[in-house]
Amino acid sequence: MKFHEDDLVMVIHPDYPELHGLAMVIKAPPEIVVVWSYLFVDNSERWFHVEFLRHATDGEKEEQLTKANCSAQGKEEE
Repeated sequence: MKFHEDDLVMVIHPDYPELHGLAMVIKAPPEIVVVWSYLFVDNSERWFHVEFLRHATDGEKEEQLTKANCSAQGKEEE
């Protein structure tokens, strides 16, 4: 599966369930099987092997972005 910069993807990693969620591809070298992504669930940037990524559906994008916005707003209010 090919990923491109700014693609919204779902991270599904069996060893790290806390990382499951929506990410945006920041860098996707064509010859490498890892992509540098921004993970909305914890506002971090990480490398992910493409084996643990898939393109996000429209419903997942909306749901995950709403969760991320609510979480960010809650932190700002504290």
